[in-house]
Amino acid sequence: MEVVRKLLVVSCTALVWSCSNDNGGDKSCTAHAAFDLSLRTADNVPLPDDTALRVDYHSGTETYQLNEDHTSLQTVLCDALGEINDASTDAGPKSVESLRCKLWTNGGAKVIVTASGYPDVTRALEATEKNDCIQTVSVELVLGDTDGGS
Repeated sequence: MEVVRKLLVVSCTALVWSCSNDNGGDKSCTAHAAFDLSLRTADNVPLPDDTALRVDYHSGTETYQLNEDHTSLQTVLCDALGEINDASTDAGPKSVESLRCKLWTNGGAKVIVTASGYPDVTRALEATEKNDCIQTVSVELVLGDTDGGS
């Protein structure tokens, strides 16, 4: 009986250690993207076909190219909003009014946006944490805006 009780105490202690942080709080975090980024043009025209969003973060670099395959991306996950097919052809390129991207960087990042006809936009992003858990920060970048977005 004594052995069972000692085993139970050791098991419970290990369980408490694995579930709490140094402050005694719950260490389990719900997964959140570090950043919820939106990208559009200041003049509300479609994004140029060559628009690229490069994200440098602690584990590497990932680049989202507007009109390329995105299946290999794991950190920069974007949705094209306002997609409109060229009226002259069903298979033609799509016009995209804006992008909405989740950046799963698990910390800060540097974002560089390039697009023909617009100056590059570079922004250093700082992640926010609460109780050692990443909190999503909303970021808006605007191509053609003199301050690079708000």
